[in-house]
Amino acid sequence: MPRVSEDKRPDHVVQIESDDNKPFLLIMESKERPADLEVGIGPRLSNYIKWLLNSTPNVELSNGQWKQSKCKINYEDFKTITSGSFISPAKIDYSALLKESDCDVIYSCILSQNKWDLDIYYRQKKEVISFIEITTPLFKNSQLINQLYLTEVKEN
Repeated sequence: MPRVSEDKRPDHVVQIESDDNKPFLLIMESKERPADLEVGIGPRLSNYIKWLLNSTPNVELSNGQWKQSKCKINYEDFKTITSGSFISPAKIDYSALLKESDCDVIYSCILSQNKWDLDIYYRQKKEVISFIEITTPLFKNSQLINQLYLTEVKEN
């Protein structure tokens, strides 16, 4: 993905189907430590994806052949969820970090008994709650997850 100076190119972008015809785009920034997650990163991640999707791709794969693309993907066809993730030294309340980063979701990963404890903080917004409801079973059924904690953070 190309770089854009004022916005932030995400580390990962994952499309997840939803209950309606508008899939989620999980836009992720991953850091090694919680302190490395930038203040106000959420909107910058979202703005980058908006810019990227509103650009016509150079090429696309069609019937096994690469051809010059004429299609455009509309940002408004997706529900975007911005997130920050990191390895945490312990179970700590990251509600303030969720607000400071201006992300929709924070994933705090804690290594425990050769598996991960996953602590998820999320905004109290309709689309975010819907996203959490759809993705939580994926984490609960994972053999890599030891414990799963969910914390809904109220908007001010």
